[in-house]
Amino acid sequence: MTTTMFPRHWQFTDTRPNRQGRSKKQLKPVIEHDGRVWVARYEGRPGLFFAATEKEAQSNLKASA
Repeated sequence: MTTTMFPRHWQFTDTRPNRQGRSKKQLKPVIEHDGRVWVARYEGRPGLFFAATEKEAQSNLKASA
């Protein structure tokens, strides 16, 4: 590809944007009680957080992000 300013010089440009990185969508927290303890995780992400109360599970989940 050439430019009109310098017609005899070649200019190479990267036409594809940088696609590295995580998605920008908001993560949805999921907090469940399995009968013994509260289990917290983000939907679609690996990793579980366990706690004795629902509030503690939610705070552990937020602290990990």
